Amino acid sequence: RAISPDKSSFSYVAEAGAGLDGVVWLGLDRPHGTAFLPFWGAAMEPAPSSYSTHSGCQSKFSMDVAWWAYNVVNQYSDLNFKLINADVQKKARAVEERAVHKLAACKAAARQSDTPLRAATTCLNGFAAEEVQAWWSYAFSLFAKYGRYYITENETSAKDQVYPEWWLRSPDVGFTLWHKGGPYHGIPCVEHELPTGTTKPILQVEALSSKHHATESLGRIDWHQFALLLVPMCAISLLSNAISYRVGLRRGAAQSFEDASGYVRVA
Repeated sequence: RAISPDKSSFSYVAEAGAGLDGVVWLGLDRPHGTAFLPFWGAAMEPAPSSYSTHSGCQSKFSMDVAWWAYNVVNQYSDLNFKLINADVQKKARAVEERAVHKLAACKAAARQSDTPLRAATTCLNGFAAEEVQAWWSYAFSLFAKYGRYYITENETSAKDQVYPEWWLRSPDVGFTLWHKGGPYHGIPCVEHELPTGTTKPILQVEALSSKHHATESLGRIDWHQFALLLVPMCAISLLSNAISYRVGLRRGAAQSFEDASGYVRVA
C-alpha cells in the first residue's frame, strides 16, 4: 500500500549501529510533508518534551506537541497540494541537510567528552527542539504566503494561484456547466475530450445533462396526481363491495324461503 497515506502519524528510517553509529531519523505526520530529524538509538535521555508531552493529542490541539506542527503544515497543503507541498518538501530538504551536518558535529563533540552518549543525546535533542519551533514559524508563514488563494511574497505584489485549464474546463468540476438547473455531475474527467478553445464537448455534456434531467422527471412519481386518482378508485371499490353485500343478503333470504316451503308444520 502507499507509504504516505493521509492518516500517517509518523515514519522513521533506522540506521543500525552500536553507540554513536545507531541513529533513528523520525518524521512526524505524513512522510511527504515532514522533515526527518535524527535521534540516537542509544540515547541517554528522553526526546525533547514536545515529543512526549500529554498536553495535547490528536483530539486536542496544542502548540506544545511537535506532531501538531507538522500536521498543521500537511493539512494546509491540501488547499493546493501541488503548489504548497513543493514548498514544504524544499523546506524539509533544507532541514535534513542541516541535520546531517549537526549529526556529524554532535558525534565529533561527543567523542571528546567523558560521557559521549549523554553529550551526543543532549546535542541532538537541542537541535530537534529548535527545529520543531522553527517548523511552527514556517507553518504560520505558509498562512501568509498562500492565503486567499494568492502567492504573497511581499507587501507590494501578489500572484494568483493558477489552476490547470483542463481542470477548470472539466465537467466533473462544473465551472463550465452552470445553468439555472444547477451543474450536472457524473461525466468522467477526460482531459483529451476538452481541447482548448473547443465548446463541442461542453455542448455534448449539456445535452446529456438535459437528457438526464428529463429521465429523472419521467421516473419521478407525482404524488398529487396519484392521490387524485386513488380517492375515486377507493370510492368505487367501496360502493361495489356494498352493492355485492346487499345482493348477497337478498339471495340468501330468497334461498331460505324456498328451502322452507318443502316442509309441513307438525302440531
